[in-house]
Amino acid sequence: MGEQALQPIALQGSALVVWGLLVRHAPIGEDDLVFMTAAEFDVSPDHIRTDVRSLLSELRSRLALHCSEATASEGRCTDE
Repeated sequence: MGEQALQPIALQGSALVVWGLLVRHAPIGEDDLVFMTAAEFDVSPDHIRTDVRSLLSELRSRLALHCSEATASEGRCTDE
């Protein structure tokens, strides 16, 4: 792995909650993760969908999140 994979990632606030849900429920679909996160914060899934997807995209780009071929087609990812 490249140097980027060696850089630590510090998550705070809602990002840390999303990560915790991902770790506890992986593999999990993005929509399920959005729904669970919304329930944690007592908000509408539509209100946070873009933010959760943006976080997942960032984690993927930093190699902290993995979507295997078998699970990617279902939108399922793990923290491996």
